[in-house]
Amino acid sequence: MERQGEKAVLQETFDSSGFSRPSSERIRLCYKNGIKTDCSVPNLQYLPRREACSLSRGGIRKNVAKLNHDGEIVEFYKSIKEAAMRNYMNNRTVSYHCNDKAQRIYAPDGYAYCFDDDKAIRKKQKQIQEDRNEKVAE
Repeated sequence: MERQGEKAVLQETFDSSGFSRPSSERIRLCYKNGIKTDCSVPNLQYLPRREACSLSRGGIRKNVAKLNHDGEIVEFYKSIKEAAMRNYMNNRTVSYHCNDKAQRIYAPDGYAYCFDDDKAIRKKQKQIQEDRNEKVAE
């Protein structure tokens, strides 16, 4: 019951501050910083339902980099799904390699995958270099 009362108070606050609800039902109220308890007007925005749902589910896409055995970047992809589709692998396989949950450095296609940010790429290149050094030592 408290939740309904909070919504009513929240709606009155919006109306009194000039922050009114759009007429379309396909638009949702979102929190810019992701903190649902921060109900200040500058933190609130209306987004189309599709965008709001993707943000709330953590659906923010990260670019993926594909590295060869020398640690050189071969290709970039817009998402894990695209990388998996173009390389004929399962989404989960690419995801495990990008999140360093896989036991091996290389995916079944013989390449290493990581997210496209400097820190992740350097980390994966270091792992590849260490793997190469171990093979040379043997």
